[in-house]
Amino acid sequence: MRRCRVTVTAVDSATNSICFIGPDNVPRNVIAQKPEVQAFIRRLRPGNELGSVYEEALAISVEPMT
Repeated sequence: MRRCRVTVTAVDSATNSICFIGPDNVPRNVIAQKPEVQAFIRRLRPGNELGSVYEEALAISVEPMT
């Protein structure tokens, strides 16, 4: 698990998504699934800073050659 501060760059209430930039300066977009998180992001504005805890994952598909 990683902890960092992120800066909100955009909030889209229609799609329940939030865009932000973290300490690595890589823009990210997340779509909120839970109603309580959707309500929270509606109160955010570009420029707000937030504490974030996240975990990254990688999915790989292995298939036999034919």
